[in-house]
Amino acid sequence: MSAALRLLALRFAAAAAALASAGNPAPAAACVAGSAVVRFDAGSAELGPEARARLDAAASSLLGQGGSGRLRLIGHADRAGSAADNLRLSRRRAEAVRDYLAAHGVPLGAIDVAAAGEAAPTVATPDGAAEPRNRFVEVRPLPGDEDIARREADIRAGRPIPVC
Repeated sequence: MSAALRLLALRFAAAAAALASAGNPAPAAACVAGSAVVRFDAGSAELGPEARARLDAAASSLLGQGGSGRLRLIGHADRAGSAADNLRLSRRRAEAVRDYLAAHGVPLGAIDVAAAGEAAPTVATPDGAAEPRNRFVEVRPLPGDEDIARREADIRAGRPIPVC
């Protein structure tokens, strides 16, 4: 298994454990500088005050590392509306986050944007259901080789992986 796949598996396991212990259905990721989940109102790609505060922290953290990292933004939507509309909305959400980060100093070339639409919900719902916990953008730092090696060493040593 490649180092990147091992890290992804470790992140998933840490997130699942945190969700199970906290009873919190919000998405979680292994804490890496700049990790964030940004929430949105129904049908909107507008960033609210809480979202901007989270993104300010993510940008500051990334820029504090010398701006050498990369981010992947993955937009999500609930199942209210058509799948095609939700895919477009999730992309607009991810692009809104990208634009905000770029306006705050994160280089555009360091940001990858993806859209999941309604395909990867945090909370399973029937088609057409509005679910606020499924309206978000994940801000995921893309790990470098040093991050992967450090996480693997932590796991081997039995040190817990903190969850944001």
